[in-house]
Amino acid sequence: MNRKKNGKRLKDLDIDEILNVLQEDWKRVELTGGAIPDLLGNLTSKKKCRVYASGAVGPEYANYDEELDMPVAAGMRVIRDARGEPEGVNWNTDDYIIFRNNATGQQFMAAGPFIPKKDHHTDDIPNGFEYLDIFKFKYPECPKCGSILNREYHYCENCGWNQP
Repeated sequence: MNRKKNGKRLKDLDIDEILNVLQEDWKRVELTGGAIPDLLGNLTSKKKCRVYASGAVGPEYANYDEELDMPVAAGMRVIRDARGEPEGVNWNTDDYIIFRNNATGQQFMAAGPFIPKKDHHTDDIPNGFEYLDIFKFKYPECPKCGSILNREYHYCENCGWNQP
């Protein structure tokens, strides 16, 4: 299988790093703290960043990537502080595409960063990003009873709910 998308190497992303975003059915949310996937950890530890994501659980996805033979499960937008850099703007924007690995179903892969054509360099965070739900925790709560899901197997030990 081709492990690149438009020249970008695919990075593994476990379902528990993106599950709470997928459950929002393409509603945009902001990720903070432990909710930010590990693949962005190096960037977000060095720079001030805002991380936004949206996606859906599936199994039916509206978008499918023929090049990779994988469904597009989610997307992430990272808006990072660019003050003090040569661009002369406040923020730089990068996008990531998240694919569901058909071979495992529980494994996801992320490609990026991709530079958006329109708003890579910006002075303001775009309208519509201000009042979003914020996910602060890495492991989501059970949609049925609210308990924290089991990290390893993605089920609720309290009520028995299981990730489809």
